[in-house]
Amino acid sequence: MSDQAQHDAEGPLSGVRVIDFTMAFAGPLSTMLLADMGADVIKIEDVSRPESLEMMRISLNRNKRSVSVNLKTPEGLQVARDLIATAQVVVSSFRPGVMANFGLGAEQLLAERPDLVYASLSGYGEQGPSAHRRSMDKIVQAESGLMSIGAMIDQVALVDCTAGTTLSSAIVAALFRRERTGRGGLVQGRLLDAGLLLQMPSIASFSVHGSTDGTAVAGYPVASLFDTADGAVFIAAYYDWHWRAFCDVVGIQHLAEDPRFVTREQRTLPENADILRPMLRDLIATWKRDELVAALDKAGVMVTAIRTYPEIFADPQVELNKTFIDAPYRDGTVKLVRPPFTIDDRPTRFVRSSPDIGDDTVDVLTEMGYDQERISELLNADVIYDTALRD
Repeated sequence: MSDQAQHDAEGPLSGVRVIDFTMAFAGPLSTMLLADMGADVIKIEDVSRPESLEMMRISLNRNKRSVSVNLKTPEGLQVARDLIATAQVVVSSFRPGVMANFGLGAEQLLAERPDLVYASLSGYGEQGPSAHRRSMDKIVQAESGLMSIGAMIDQVALVDCTAGTTLSSAIVAALFRRERTGRGGLVQGRLLDAGLLLQMPSIASFSVHGSTDGTAVAGYPVASLFDTADGAVFIAAYYDWHWRAFCDVVGIQHLAEDPRFVTREQRTLPENADILRPMLRDLIATWKRDELVAALDKAGVMVTAIRTYPEIFADPQVELNKTFIDAPYRDGTVKLVRPPFTIDDRPTRFVRSSPDIGDDTVDVLTEMGYDQERISELLNADVIYDTALRD
């Protein structure tokens, strides 16, 4: 294999080492994306505080290595410092002040290593009246206004996903600058700002008109969820030509010419939308799901069945995109989701499933030059932990 081919196989971030002090969802997602793109991500974990949600851990930590270190001991902090000395990137999602209390804050480390890219993720920011507060996805959905416009999604970590993906993009941008200038720097991500980013059109509308009307799907009577005779569909006939095509397909051409419904502005007037919705609901209920989807799709109207996971797993488009990884898990496999992009028409790499806490402690410390005697001392003192050596 040529050097270039080897580099491509390893990923565009091959040669970058990331020390990962993140937990929960958004932080681990950001570092997993870096690992997917080839970075050597070493996750620092405390075996006495395992993450409680197993599927979250499995989904967000592939392609990483795990080193278990007790950061509450001087020896453990020295191990962390030794690891950081080998890395180009540090990422933390501790609350503001925690890493500084360990002596591993951005100000301390960047003073020692101006070439280091130091990324932190917090709920509200490193400073200010809310900096000290704990946060999570649903709290920020409420606090950012998402719930006020009816946008809460109960089982999807919408804010976390946005914060994690944008943080990884910012880290890559900082690495690009480092490559050109030799200068690292501080990257800061905030869940609150991620929640606001998701609402850009609604916020713009409210700032100009005092209302979010016209920016949400809920305002469109023909952009909604409908029940057919044998399943649910979502139809998105936003524009006037979509509306006319929809009417042609379902046999209500007369409504396309009705003055109350001719334009989108008229269709979304509350008094008109209240008339139209029940008419459409009763009509669509007479159709078979797949027949309606096929007919509307052929006419150019955006439509989809509300699909189950088994249907998605069997989708030939998803298979062609290589979206899922069937990763080893216990005695079987678990489906992991790749990032939604390819580079040079290749999906991101998959090297390993999520490690157990401490799977790689001894190996990583050995790579760093720790001898077996020192490793044994740290193990016996409960400063470090390695899965392979548990009782």
